[in-house]
Amino acid sequence: MILAMCSSYYDASGIVKDLNDSERMKFEKIIQGMAASSLRCIAFAHKQIPEEEYENLKEQKKLEEDSLTLLGLVGIKDPCRPGVKKAVEDCQYAGVNIKMITGDNVFTARALATDKTKSNKLEAIDKL
Repeated sequence: MILAMCSSYYDASGIVKDLNDSERMKFEKIIQGMAASSLRCIAFAHKQIPEEEYENLKEQKKLEEDSLTLLGLVGIKDPCRPGVKKAVEDCQYAGVNIKMITGDNVFTARALATDKTKSNKLEAIDKL
């Protein structure tokens, strides 16, 4: 979501560059790779506001969410609660067909499902 609000980014040297379609695809692939490794991806961005505009924004208390500059991406491991793997295995052994319904990135959900069951029997359903 944050990436879609960005129009520029900092490169590895700290130089601000325009975020064109090619660069945006690179960041999307990085995010997808993190999700496939069962990492939750958090994007950091900021927006430079002129001082005169800042005074008006203090009253509005809402910043327009466009033309942000991407600062970076972080992947966080968010492990399942203890006992989840055993509960899933017990249900599967009993013949229960398990569905995981989540608001997570579908790649993250699939990676978590596969990681917890060590099989592809647990189906991840994204945003139902």
